[in-house]
Amino acid sequence: MRHLLVLLTCALLLSLFALPAVAQEGVDGVSGLIAFIAYTDTNDNGVIEPVSDNGSLWVIDAACAAEPETCSQVTVTLTAPDSDERDPAWSPDGTRIAYASHTDLDGNGVIDKRDFLNLYTFTPADGSITRVTNSFTLDQRPSWSSDGQRMTFQSTADTNGDAFVTFADLPAVNVINAGGGGRTLVASGVYSVTPAWSPDGTVLAYVAFAEDALAGTFVTSLFLIGPDGGGRAQITGAGSMDRTPVWSPDGTRIAFVTTTDTNGDGVIDPLTDNSSVAVTSRDGGGLLTLAASDPFPETLAWSPDGARIAYVYQGQLYTVDSTLAGSTVQLTGEGFDAESPTWSPDGRAIAFTSGGRLYVIPADGGTAVAITPADFVVAQPRWSPAVSEDGGPTIQPPENLPTETPAGTG
Repeated sequence: MRHLLVLLTCALLLSLFALPAVAQEGVDGVSGLIAFIAYTDTNDNGVIEPVSDNGSLWVIDAACAAEPETCSQVTVTLTAPDSDERDPAWSPDGTRIAYASHTDLDGNGVIDKRDFLNLYTFTPADGSITRVTNSFTLDQRPSWSSDGQRMTFQSTADTNGDAFVTFADLPAVNVINAGGGGRTLVASGVYSVTPAWSPDGTVLAYVAFAEDALAGTFVTSLFLIGPDGGGRAQITGAGSMDRTPVWSPDGTRIAFVTTTDTNGDGVIDPLTDNSSVAVTSRDGGGLLTLAASDPFPETLAWSPDGARIAYVYQGQLYTVDSTLAGSTVQLTGEGFDAESPTWSPDGRAIAFTSGGRLYVIPADGGTAVAITPADFVVAQPRWSPAVSEDGGPTIQPPENLPTETPAGTG
């Protein structure tokens, strides 16, 4: 049934995907597939709003950035608008996309907190969908093991007994087989979120309340734990509020966002204190604060060689040397409101969102090119880590999904 809905709705959504007639300067030499979430006006109120409209999983071939007017012919919808998707994550070999999805489980015609959130994988090569979790929980933020066999994820159950699963309940870190089954509770407690599997497959980094925090405070620190739940260790202290851990490509360091009590009021608050991009080794040593950051970025992005980190600050996209504080390069300027950077696997370009559109920009600076239109809202882009020897995508959209704008629809 889900595949039938994909087929029936794909042509409609693709008809929305028409770039402006004004020619844009292209970005040459980029390749690979970018997965993202696209929001359309699914509730028909005339406004596209991710809070109330549903998001669908899409994929685009980044090579079209060289000629942006062709991008409408190389984009496919992978999921249907009667579900609500988020958190795409490519498998290490680039053959599958894990994501979280709401569907109308209780049949009331609305996707809401009664419907829970489970994990799926999509294989673009053949269009197959596999349900990974099937529980009355909010399962989200999947992160793959290096061998592609398992995933860690954040899961929230009804811990306060009010018959709903909401952000008032307690999230925990879980591990599961990528095809489903073998679900294991790895880290729980008051608060355990945003797990990320190390590139060498040995440990998970995640965020939890600091064990040495002062009573009555809610300071979060970075923790490591084995995928079997053993060897739990706090690697940052209670003198800062830390979040958004992202492993370096070689697995020796972790980038994260940190906030300290910069206004001297005795309270660490990301809304009133300054936040920064920081890096630490996996044992918590060698802490280095690199550059000012937005307090709650959706993600940070390491360059494939580990030399630089892409991040956003006050609506602008920056990169910074991962070993040298203050070595920032600003890539965007006036008119942009950048979010969610993701680096191409060859390190030559960065994709990001701004004003609900997906852009590609050369990593060493240049013109940012929009590769999605202005009539729907794009979020959470993720560039596939895999490219073929000739630089092209290693996988293609499934043959049973249309990849061209239908005739007569623009």
